[in-house]
Amino acid sequence: MKISYRWLCELSGSDWPVEEMAKRLTDCGTACEEIEATDRHFDKVIVAEVIDLKPIEGADKRSCYNLMYVRDLFWACGEACIIARMQPAQRRDESLYIKRTLQVLGVHAQEIGEEGATFEGADILWVSDNKVMIGVGSRTNEKGFEALSGYLKEKKVDTIRVGAPTGSLHLLGSVQIVDKDLSFVRTESAGREIGTILEENGMRVVEVPETEEVTERYAMNIVTIAPRK
Repeated sequence: MKISYRWLCELSGSDWPVEEMAKRLTDCGTACEEIEATDRHFDKVIVAEVIDLKPIEGADKRSCYNLMYVRDLFWACGEACIIARMQPAQRRDESLYIKRTLQVLGVHAQEIGEEGATFEGADILWVSDNKVMIGVGSRTNEKGFEALSGYLKEKKVDTIRVGAPTGSLHLLGSVQIVDKDLSFVRTESAGREIGTILEENGMRVVEVPETEEVTERYAMNIVTIAPRK
């Protein structure tokens, strides 16, 4: 079993060097067989420090918002896209930008929800043609779930409420649907309930173990661009 050195330091409240930590673990009966340096995976990474920021003259400041996590900002539902109500204050203006972009593309951008409601696109997953799974947690709250449920009920779409997976900000951090009948699920963090729901709706569930590739290098952060691709 692999255990993070940082986690051991937090658990024990110590700051022993890694070699001392390994020795003490072995001395108390939990043998440390190997010490693996995680930085060996990043030998071609260049680390840079931002020391100054200057606005580009004439640039639209909204174009500077974080587009890497654009799937958080809206959710496609039929001919409309539901604009997210972002939970982090520093990301709320991004919704204004994505709404404008969708309108430029000719896509109807729908805003729903009352004051205090938050929901993000990465917490909402289609599990069938008329059924949606919504993860409720730190980013999508109960008011957000109620707003989405009410809107989707009018569209004759059923909603399934599930708890947000342990250790993930969003449902998509532990569940990825790659085809109508295929999904990847981190069962240990997402819980068996989610896998059962997917199976009941005709999906094969591939269980993804909590390996270092998943927990440290975010292997589940994928985007499906076509069925099984």
